[in-house]
Amino acid sequence: MNDLSIPNRLFFKPLDVAILFNVSVKTVYSWVAEGKLDAVTIAGRTLRIPYAALNKLIRDVNE
Repeated sequence: MNDLSIPNRLFFKPLDVAILFNVSVKTVYSWVAEGKLDAVTIAGRTLRIPYAALNKLIRDVNE
């Protein structure tokens, strides 16, 4: 059972994800680069993490 409460939004900034998981923003970018966390790039540089990707990461960690 996971006690992480994720706000109901479509997309999250890397900083939001870092705060939720108590890790650095650099770690979030590493997870994206390693394929552990799905993300979309908007306007060439802006990275956003979909809500579904956070749920998937939580499921993967809990397995």
